[in-house]
Order: sequence, then C-alpha cells, then structure tokens
Amino acid sequence: MKPKTMILMVVAVVCGLGASYMTSKLLADRQPTVEQEELVPVLMAKVKVPGWTPIKEPEKFFEVKMLPVSAVSKSSLKSLDDVKDQRLNKPLDAERAAMQSDLLSKEQQSLADSLAPGMRAIAVKVSPETIAGGFVLQGSRVDVVCTTRNSNPTAKVFLQGMLVLAVDTQSDRNPEQKSILAQTVTLAASPEEATRLSLAATVGELRLLPKAFGDTKRTANVVATLSDLDKPLPSSDGSKEPEPTPPPQVTTPVPILPEVKDPEPKKEPIKEVEPPAPVEKLKKRHVMTLINGTSREKRVFEEDTEDGEGSSTTPAKKAEKPVVKKP
Repeated sequence: MKPKTMILMVVAVVCGLGASYMTSKLLADRQPTVEQEELVPVLMAKVKVPGWTPIKEPEKFFEVKMLPVSAVSKSSLKSLDDVKDQRLNKPLDAERAAMQSDLLSKEQQSLADSLAPGMRAIAVKVSPETIAGGFVLQGSRVDVVCTTRNSNPTAKVFLQGMLVLAVDTQSDRNPEQKSILAQTVTLAASPEEATRLSLAATVGELRLLPKAFGDTKRTANVVATLSDLDKPLPSSDGSKEPEPTPPPQVTTPVPILPEVKDPEPKKEPIKEVEPPAPVEKLKKRHVMTLINGTSREKRVFEEDTEDGEGSSTTPAKKAEKPVVKKP
C-alpha cells in the first residue's frame, strides 16, 4: 500500500473518532438532567388495625417506611406518636398508609370517651340556685352537699372534688359563656360515689359548690344541724371564733371594813377522869323444894354472874324446918 493511501486512512479514522466524540457530547448536553427524588417517612399498617380501640402500643400495629415524596399524601401520618393513645374511626387494612382522616376526631367522640378508666358518668337534676346561679360549667370541680328536711334537718358535704363532664347536653366548654342555667349536670364518679349520689338525690336536695381551679385540698365531711346554727364558726386557720363577751355589770362598791381578829380561845384545865366504879356482880337465886314422904324441905342456891346468867352455882346453907302434916 502506498504511503499516501496510509496517511489518508489515518486522517479519516481520526476525523471519524472526533466526529463521534463531538456528536455524543452534543447529544448529552441536549438531554434533561434526572434528579434523585426525596424520600419522606410514612406510617404504614403492618397488620389489620381494629377501629374504635385505643392504640396503647402503636409499634404492634404500625411501622415507618421511607417513600418518595410524590407518592405520599399530605395528610399521611409520619410517626408512631401520631397514633399513640388515639383511636381509628374504622378498621385499617395491612400495607395501608395511616391518614389523619382515619383518626377519631373530637367531634366524633362521645362523653364516655373522656372518662378515665374505672369512672362512670352520672347526671343529677339541678336548678339555678343549686348550681351557684349557673356558674357550674364543664371542667369545673365541685363539692356535693345533701340537705334533708326530716324531723332532724341536716346538711352534709359527702363528696368532694367531683369533675363536671357536661352541663345539660353540652360537653365542650365555650370560653365566651360565663354561666349556664341548666337542668341537669353530669359528673364523673366512681361506682361507690355514683351509688351515694343516687341515694342522696332520693332523700334530699343536692347542691354543687364550685371549687377554685387547682384546689385539691380535701377536708373531713362537714355536717350541720339546727343546733349548730347558734354555735360560732371556725376561722380559716381552723380555730374557733371567740364567743361574744357579755356586757359588764354595774355594781355598787362595798365599803371595806377593818379586819377583826377572833380572840384566842381560853384554855380550860384538863380534868382528870376518875376510873369507873367496879360493877357489882349480880347474883341469881334458885329455890329448890325437896319432898320426902310427908316432909318438905326448901333449899336456896345463888350463882355469881356479871349479867345474871352463869354456869357456876353455890348452894346456900339455908334450910327450912320440915313441915309435918297431921293425920
């Protein structure tokens, strides 16, 4: 092959390679640049989640996955904290993203949803004067007084710090409404408190006493009877009020007389007491008559004793002459 032909071939190859390089570069500059899409967290259901049940352990039902932002709805939930202690308004299937609309809203919740575990809701009939003129509102804490009108009228504070759930049919409190003249008030109570409220409502009149917010102090049950109306009330520190002092009595001054001392008593001489005279012993006399045939003989016996009755005897040597009867 001629050298001229070789040179032309080399030039042609170099030109072809240069054209190919320029063509590929030009095409690369004209193609749009594809950027990597951002990934965001999305809360997905691992298993079927029941509805209307409080979710205490969300990690058992949900997991967080990273998905492209273009495939995620704006209302999608993103963390486990978004569903903790919440409830779904319907069951949620597995492999589905949890949405904000799946949660039970405040408007969909009932009065029972706001009760603490173990508590009950009980309504009591009231009037404007028994609810402090209508100032017992939702969320208030009240003490309950029962007043009976029997032969021995009494008033007793038997429940303290009761939570007001609703006034009439309103469970949400309107900040612009300062008072409500209601006919019923619903309280949160334990089963024991609910039974006491039910019994007290049948035997007397109930009054609700609003407490200051944050006041959790409890006192002993206070009972008042008719006899207590005249007694002084205890002060705020627990001590009793001083009883009213009677008006001073005006008295006429009594003149002070000089003190007169009693004269000393005269000492009388001590008399000697003579010993008592000896008591003569009494002698008791006994007479005995002895009959011997036609003769009779009397004998006398005397005994010495202090009181006239003794055991020792002393026969007297005195005898009568025998008496002889004529035939």
